[in-house]
Amino acid sequence: MIGTNSVKQKLHAGQPVFGAFVKFADPAAVELLGIAGYDFCVVDTEHAAFTRQNLVEIIRAATLHGMAPIIRTPSLARSGILNALDSGAYGVQVPNIDTPEQARELIAASLYAPEGQRGFSPTTRAAGYGTIPAVEYPKLANTNVLTVAHCETKTGAENLDEILKIEKLDTVFIGPMDMSQSFGLIGQTQHPTVKNCIETAIKKIHAAGKAAGIICAPGKVDYYYNLGIRYFLLGGDQGFMASAAKKALATAAEQCSEEALS
Repeated sequence: MIGTNSVKQKLHAGQPVFGAFVKFADPAAVELLGIAGYDFCVVDTEHAAFTRQNLVEIIRAATLHGMAPIIRTPSLARSGILNALDSGAYGVQVPNIDTPEQARELIAASLYAPEGQRGFSPTTRAAGYGTIPAVEYPKLANTNVLTVAHCETKTGAENLDEILKIEKLDTVFIGPMDMSQSFGLIGQTQHPTVKNCIETAIKKIHAAGKAAGIICAPGKVDYYYNLGIRYFLLGGDQGFMASAAKKALATAAEQCSEEALS
């Protein structure tokens, strides 16, 4: 059941929030992020494998530990957005929003009338399986659902001024890797052309009163915060595990080296 979305509240107040991508389908990974104190998680149904049922379990695990579960949908398809939100997600993060028309479609699919045109059922998990009065639930949902559009192409950056005029769009998330690819510089996120595009986009988003988001290493938070980022993704469950495992093995091996034992 959707409840108060503190992440949306903090972003609207200009405060930073910290999250991580979830790619493992086991709810235990989400619980560990919640125990660690993250504000939100973004379940990556675009690039990882999730079923509808285990998405519900992951959403449940996140809310149990005080995190706002945001679903990165595979596309702008209304069915995917509706399934995520009806399952109890606190928001959707939609890739490849390149035009204001696509941003309007995101809002239409995410919010109930009069703000949008989301398909309405008063008996979904998000609606407490029908325990929230049907006349009250749409307002509760519209108040708490977070809408996040990905700006991750040259076209999206060129249309950003118009995209930012769309009401009810809460956050614009910059995708550095896809942005670099759209410039023909795949993987070169620090190339001057790509870097300048990203920095300009962040400043525009912040100036428009929207929350700007990006994925970045913890050591780069101050740099991006000063540019205007407030919606921070600090990595993901797979990366955290790989990094910690590699570091532990390297530390152990170093202590057993001939130099260390001599």
